[in-house]
Parts: sequence; structure tokens; C-alpha cells
Amino acid sequence: MGKSMPSGDILLIEDSTAILHPLARVIERMGYCVRIAMSRAQMQQELLKGGLMAAVLDYSLPDALEGEALYDLLKKGVPTLVLTARNDAATREKILSYPVVDYIPKDMPAALEYVAMLLRRLDRNRQLAALVVDDSHTVRQHLKSLLERYLFQVILASDADEAKQALKQHKHIRLALIDHDMPGMDGANLTTEIRRSFGREQLAIIGISGSSNSNTNPRFIKAGADDFLSKPFNPEEFYCRITRTIEYLENMEALVQAANQDALTSLPNRRAFFAEALRQNDDYAVAMLDIDHFKSINDRCGHAGGDEALIALAKQLREHFPDEMAARLGGEEFAIILGGDNRVQQQRLENFRQALANQKQHLAGQHLNLTISIGLSDCSTQSIELQLHQADERLYQAKQGGRNCLVARERSMQAAS
Repeated sequence: MGKSMPSGDILLIEDSTAILHPLARVIERMGYCVRIAMSRAQMQQELLKGGLMAAVLDYSLPDALEGEALYDLLKKGVPTLVLTARNDAATREKILSYPVVDYIPKDMPAALEYVAMLLRRLDRNRQLAALVVDDSHTVRQHLKSLLERYLFQVILASDADEAKQALKQHKHIRLALIDHDMPGMDGANLTTEIRRSFGREQLAIIGISGSSNSNTNPRFIKAGADDFLSKPFNPEEFYCRITRTIEYLENMEALVQAANQDALTSLPNRRAFFAEALRQNDDYAVAMLDIDHFKSINDRCGHAGGDEALIALAKQLREHFPDEMAARLGGEEFAIILGGDNRVQQQRLENFRQALANQKQHLAGQHLNLTISIGLSDCSTQSIELQLHQADERLYQAKQGGRNCLVARERSMQAAS
């Protein structure tokens, strides 16, 4: 998942400098702008300025001993984490009766790190959508309010058909909460169907049920759910499970990305290229290309300059072929999967070659022109191995023919001398 810029400031309301300063440093290191208030009166002045993503509130302030400042924050709709030294059951119950993000005792081990984790989680959740699937309007609205408190965008569905349609329409859905007992297809069967299209690194699923049947939980898990909640559930448990499940999904996504992405250029790697080729059902062609005289670039600019050349080429590939699979196969060798009319794709490749050759690149303090040679296979349904072999032979011909040119079956396009 791409890293986003923080959407607003963090307001810290705390009268103890022993906690305030270390917490402010932790949050500032995360890239946020921290605003500070040491009383309810100061907090109210900060609220007038707006621009807040969240607040961290000490429950007992010198001018608000019984949590009165919390009302001000919630009235303004500011997501609030309550940090307090009062750890008695009555205070805890009172705080959690309000729509706060969480309640954190100050004496909890690693309390400051936990606050930082929650703030980071809230920020990331802004980019995510959660799908709630339940036939009860009341339950849907309750789950919606809980998820919105954690800054998720929420999409509602009352049955399996609406859920499947929502997943097609909203590509940013990363979490689905699915009730079991619904008219038509039940939640476990819906989970099975969803898992045919969405892996665990793409969509997290939590099953929900108010049934006393002990088989419901294992049915969901075996169908592909990541977790299960029994209704009625404790809000604290709900948020802990939601957070853990989303964190797991993001870790899985990061592992998949690391396995399929070239570390230097951030293009897909050889593994991802072959996987995409195997998914092709229609005729396609493969273009293989590499940088001309790459060894000379390394000799002249050093390996850092060579790396910059590879990164520059990758950037140009993304700009010119945004909808195609363009990958780095290794070294200075790249490949693109191209569908459609072979002559049209041939012209696109030639336009790309010319644009690159006419553009000065700034590499390790030197200005150089990068040129590439390209070999294009025929458009067919042949295996990727055969397509690559044919493209590689034509790439060799382009190199032998003087470099900085494209060789395909129908004709060769070459740079003007």
C-alpha cells in the first residue's frame, strides 16, 4: 500500500510535561505536525483553528477533572484517544461509553508506542474501505458507526448479491464484515465465493454471527475468513480484531509486493512478469529491450550512475506504458507484455525509443542520452517462453544492426544516423 501524507495535525492535550514531550517527539518522528494544549481552555482555542486528524487527551486536566474536555472534542467530531492515569473500572466504563477511538492507561507497558500505532492506523484507514454485509439495517448502521470512528470509508450491503456488486464497483475495499444468517446465500458460502477472486493479501474477511451454533465459527474460518466475531461483541474486542486483521493483510501485501517487485526500479520483477503472462487469454506480444552500452555507462558514471540509468528507464516505461505489464527481468534487460494490434504496438515502441533517445538524463552529475534496442515478438497465443525467445533473438538482431533500433517481423525501425 502506498504511503500517504498525514491529512491533519495531531492535538496533544496533556498537563504533564513528563508525558507530553516524549509523546510529542514520538508522533513528530512519524511525520505529523503536533499541536499542544495543557488545559481545556487551550484545547478549545486549538479546536477553533481546525485542521485536526486526531487528538490524544489526558482525561483529567486542571480545568476539566472529570473528562469534560472529551465532550468538546467529540462535539467537533475529532477522533480521540484517551490517555489517563485513572485506571479504575468506573472511569474506564464511562470513557468507553463515548465514541472514542480507544482508552489507554498511562501505566500500560509501551503506552506511548501504542498511541503512535493507533494514530498511524487511523491515517492508513482513510485510504481503505470496509464492506458491511448484514440483512439487519440496525446492525449495518451500528457497524458503520464503529468503523467510521476508525476513519474507514464504509460501504453497506444487505445480502450476498449486493456484496458481490460492491466488491466489483469499489476496488479500494480491503475489509469485509459478513453476517452469517442472511436470506439467500449465507455468510460462509459468500466468503467461499469471494475467496475465489480475492486472496488474503487483497481482502480481509471477518465473519459475524449472533447464532449460538458452535459450528458457525469454524465454517467461516474454513471458508476463508480471517477471523470471527460473535454478536453482541465488545467494542474494544471489535477494534482489536479489526486492527490486527488489517495489519496482517498489510503485512501479507508487503510480502507479496517484495516477492514480485524489483527492489531498485520498483517495476514488477521476472516472477511477476511470468505470472501475468500466464494469465493472458488473448493474443499478445512481448517486447524485450535493454540499455545500449550499459557497461560504458557504468564505467563512466560508476555503479550509482548505472543504477540511476535503470531507474530513469523504468520511470519512462511507466509513463509510456501505464496499462501494460512492464518489468525488469534482470540487469539492464526489461520486457513488456503488449496486447492488441501488433503494428500499433510496434509504433508505440518506436515512439518510446525515439522519445528516450532525444531526452537528456542526469546521471551521477553527468548529462547523457540513453538509447535502447528493442526486439518484438509476433502477436500470438504461444507460451511466454517461446515469445521471450523470439523477442530475444530480435533484440540480438537490433544490437547487431547498430543498436538504438527496434526489430520486429514486419520491418525494422532504426534511428536516423
